Amino acid sequence: RGLSSSYNNLGVLHEYLNLFSQANDYYKKSLDLELELNDKDGISTSYLNLGGINLKLKKHNLAIDYCQKCIEIAEKNGFSITLEFAYEVLYETYKGLGDNEKALLYIEKFYDLKNKRTNEEINTQIAELELKYNTNKHQQAIELLNKQKKQRSIIIYFFIGAVIIFILESIFLLYEN
Repeated sequence: RGLSSSYNNLGVLHEYLNLFSQANDYYKKSLDLELELNDKDGISTSYLNLGGINLKLKKHNLAIDYCQKCIEIAEKNGFSITLEFAYEVLYETYKGLGDNEKALLYIEKFYDLKNKRTNEEINTQIAELELKYNTNKHQQAIELLNKQKKQRSIIIYFFIGAVIIFILESIFLLYEN
C-alpha cells in the first residue's frame, strides 16, 4: 500500500510540474499495485488521476474510460469526493470534445454531489454548535441551581440560628424570672 501511494504522489508531483507523460506512468504503476492489493479506494483514485491526466494529454476517450471505471467503483463503495471529482473531469472532457449535452449532464452531477456534501458539512457544523449551545445552557442552569441551593442553605442556617437565639433567649428569660 505504501509503494502504491508513493507512485501516486510521484504522479501528482509530475502532474504539478506539467510532466504529464511521466505522471501518467506513475499513476499506472500505482493502479497496478492497487489492483493487486484490491484496494478499492486506491483503485478509484488512480482511475480518477488517470482520467485527469489523459484529459490534459488530450486523450479524451481514455479520460472517459478511466473516469467511468472510477465512477463504477466510487458509487459501489460510497467514495463521494472521488465521484465528485470524476464528474468534474468528465465535464471538462466532454466540454473539450464539444459535447455540450454530456458536459452539462456531468457538471450538474458534479454540483448536485458537491452541494449535497456541503449541506451535510453545514448540517454537521450546525449540530455541533447546537450541542455546544445546549451544553453551555445546561451548564448555566446547573450553576444557577447550585447558586439557588447555596442561597437557600444560607437562609435555612440563618433561620435555624434565629430560632436557636430565640429559644436561648426564652430559656434565659425563664430562668431570670
